[in-house]
Amino acid sequence: MDSPVLPRSAQAVAFGIGVLVHLGLFIRGEWHLQASSIFGSHLALLIVLWLGRSLSDPTQLYTIQWDILSLSLMYLLGLLGSISIYRLFFHRLRSFPGPRLAALTKLWHAYQCRDSRNHRVLDSLYPKYGTFVRTGGFQILHMLYTSTTYQTDTDMPSTIRSRRTHHLSSRSH
Repeated sequence: MDSPVLPRSAQAVAFGIGVLVHLGLFIRGEWHLQASSIFGSHLALLIVLWLGRSLSDPTQLYTIQWDILSLSLMYLLGLLGSISIYRLFFHRLRSFPGPRLAALTKLWHAYQCRDSRNHRVLDSLYPKYGTFVRTGGFQILHMLYTSTTYQTDTDMPSTIRSRRTHHLSSRSH
């Protein structure tokens, strides 16, 4: 997508800025909580860039649109590529088993539970991946005990029984 107005090096810079934004800003903190404002600020920046370029040279509108689009795509490719590589290979939760797409985004889990059957999704993950399962970029779920049904409290393992007793006694206060 080489244009007479935008050199290829500008696309490389946009890609690099995407990587730097991840490594310098988004790698720290709970940014997923502000997803809508982050999307809005990126969209506003895109509009400002497009308006600025359009007003500076209104005869090149078609070329400007492609230039802004290519810069935006390269920025997003750098940002999302850096996030993906980090979450798969360098994140502190990388050693926990689970679906690879779940390591990248919580959207995988949301999609799997789209029919409101989260319990079935989780029940299918534990036999395959074990007691601890990574179900999101920053989320590990722990299966406290298997689906074994205990008829009485005495059939239940002592560790579970003591947790249950503690939990019930703390409610009565």
